[in-house]
Amino acid sequence: MGNDPLEMRAIKEKLAHLEDFLPNAASPVTYEFGRFLADYIHSTLRPEEFVEEYRMAIADLMIGKNGFTGKQIRGNIASYSRVVYSMLPHELWKIAEAVLPKEFATAMRDFMNQNELVDV
Repeated sequence: MGNDPLEMRAIKEKLAHLEDFLPNAASPVTYEFGRFLADYIHSTLRPEEFVEEYRMAIADLMIGKNGFTGKQIRGNIASYSRVVYSMLPHELWKIAEAVLPKEFATAMRDFMNQNELVDV
């Protein structure tokens, strides 16, 4: 598996119910972000693509517009300040460990280390 693309259907389901897989998140916003990310990410991703889409999702929240569709982001997740969104990069590894297969998460972490992406 490692760097191979991974079908995200099961991962999206876990992200949509992140509370069940990551019961002690730093903030309830992390769970809202999981639901947002479940709808945001593509259906098949490599580890480096998961990192990039995670980063793009946060950037899109900060501007309030989905970069893929150009549509305004709606719902509770769109109502927070930039300060709240700025904590989400620090949650990446916790979320990855909670919802991704171990090999995929390890390949993602290796990519982050090789590219000096300590916190996305």
